[in-house]
Amino acid sequence: MEDFYSDKKHLLSEETISNFEKNHLSIWSPANEDEEILLSQAPKMRKFLKKHSKLHLQKFEEYMQLFEIDYEYNDTFTLDKPYYINTVWEVVENNTGKQIACGGRYDTLANEISEYKKEVP
Repeated sequence: MEDFYSDKKHLLSEETISNFEKNHLSIWSPANEDEEILLSQAPKMRKFLKKHSKLHLQKFEEYMQLFEIDYEYNDTFTLDKPYYINTVWEVVENNTGKQIACGGRYDTLANEISEYKKEVP
């Protein structure tokens, strides 16, 4: 993402540039219409997934299909907690788009809040 935006910073707000320097995922929260257009043209994260992550996503899709749960990808959806890993998700009401639930894996959370040095699945 950094490469994509490197020559487009003049189209970004000062706040977006500042946030982007602290956390590259913040670019997925556009502040204005120009940033929304840029985001729609940016490379999609799934294009850059490593083998392990692609397998994880494939397994996630299989479970969704097995349980007959309709889903759609949002390549810009993030949760603002740095300890989430792999797939993050949210459940929304069809008619209102209101968020009902969200989550993801926390395998690295124990490392961040204690001296415990193992991942806890």
